[in-house]
This record gives sequence, C-alpha cells and structure tokens, in this order.
Amino acid sequence: MASRFRIIKTHPIFNFLIPNVKQKCTVYLPQRLINSAYSAPPKREFSRKLIFGATAGAIGIGLGLYSYLSPPKSKYLAGIPLTEKADFTRNDNIMDIKPSREVSGPASALGLDLTLYQYQTCPFCCKVRAFLEFYGIPYKVIEVNPVMRQQLKFSKYKKVPILIVQEKESPKKQQLNDSTVIISILGSLFLDLPSGLDSVLKYYVPMTYKNEDGKEVEEVMNKYFLMFGDNYEKNAETYLKKERQWRKSNSYVLCWEKTEKKVFSKGRCATVII
Repeated sequence: MASRFRIIKTHPIFNFLIPNVKQKCTVYLPQRLINSAYSAPPKREFSRKLIFGATAGAIGIGLGLYSYLSPPKSKYLAGIPLTEKADFTRNDNIMDIKPSREVSGPASALGLDLTLYQYQTCPFCCKVRAFLEFYGIPYKVIEVNPVMRQQLKFSKYKKVPILIVQEKESPKKQQLNDSTVIISILGSLFLDLPSGLDSVLKYYVPMTYKNEDGKEVEEVMNKYFLMFGDNYEKNAETYLKKERQWRKSNSYVLCWEKTEKKVFSKGRCATVII
C-alpha cells in the first residue's frame, strides 16, 4: 500500500521526480521507497569469500614454508636391518617361448645369449634396447602381454624389462631385473669379460628391508655404479660422474616421449634416442 507523508522537495530523489515544485507538497510513495529513504546506507565489509580465501592462502603458504625448511626424510629408516638375497638371479623355471624377433649385432663373440622381456612402448625397455644396440650386442625380444602377462609366469618379479642372460658355456640362466641394474651389470661385465657374470653379480645383491608401513622393500644400493676393479682410470672420474647424474635423472624423469640422451662409455659420448 502507498503511504502518505509530507516531505520537502529538496531531497535528491524528489528533485528528479518533481523538479518544478518549489513548495511543500504531499507525495504518495510505495512503502519500499519510504523504507529505503530512511534506511542507513550499508556498511562496507569484507566478503566472507575473501576472508576464507585469504585464510586458506595463509595456511598454504605456512605449510609450504614448513615443508621447505624441514629436513628431508631419509629413504632408509635408521636401525632397520637389511637382508641380502641369496642366489637372487638364478631361475630354473624359465619357459621356452618363441621370440617375437631377433636383433643382430657385431658383438656376437661376447659369448652371451640374451633374451629381453619387454613392452615395445615402455621407456625403460627402450633404455635397455638403446644400451644393447649401442654396443652392438645381439639379443632376442619377447613381447609381454600387458594385460595377462602370461610370458612372465616364471618370475615373481612382474615388471619389465627382464633380461635373461645365459653364458654359452654355462647351463645356468640368470634373470636380471630393472633397467638400471641391467645396464650396470652388463657395463661392469664388459670391463672385464673373462671374469664371467658371476663375479659381477655379487656387487649388485638386492637388499630387503621393511619400511615404516611394514611393507617389505627390495633395493639394489649401488645400482647406478659400475664396478671397475683393477681397470679403474683416475682421469675417467669426470665423465663417470656425469653418467651417474644422467642415469639418475633418466630414472626419475623418464617419460613416454622420445628424447635425446647421451651415453658415456670409456671416454666416448654418443647420442641415442630412448
């Protein structure tokens, strides 16, 4: 309902409504306009969303600074006993599977029969293939079904790549797991090939321990290192350090795209696509 009240014409709202009237008059206005005319202007306050956002941002910055300034947690827990795995590479249950293909190479006189279990698009398998082909080592390839993985029934280790190594004068087959360990073992073997594979394997024994969640974890402590023995050259320290840095970054940052990487070997450097 409209309400009647007397008002002076000088109020701004009525200068617009009745500009030609210069005296007191009776005006009929709706009640909502009367309430708005007499109500005080709203006070400027911070929005709740703004306050909430500022609080959340302050908490996030605080947590970020805390995590940045806190000392890093050790990967290995102090006081946790490590257990060596005995005869960790021997596997007498390897099935005879027809290879998907065979890759030839000029280094066939090494006396090694190599079979690589892999996924063709796996970047870590690409890393092992690049290493073998860089040295010209012939090997066989068995493609693993990524869903059923029936080709890996013989192994408790269900990841790829897996490299089966058999020396031609030995009936024993050795199962090498993990691309980094495979490259380190073969790289150390090529430095002193007459000593045989068994002399190298003892340096890459997996150690098992239980983490803070109680789960058993297996780790090869020196998997990024080559074992030179008496063949170590002091002037080779620089490129070996670069090689270890590249291998570590390769393991952590390796992606599905093809990237150019450099392989260091005996003072030489070659670019390969992995």
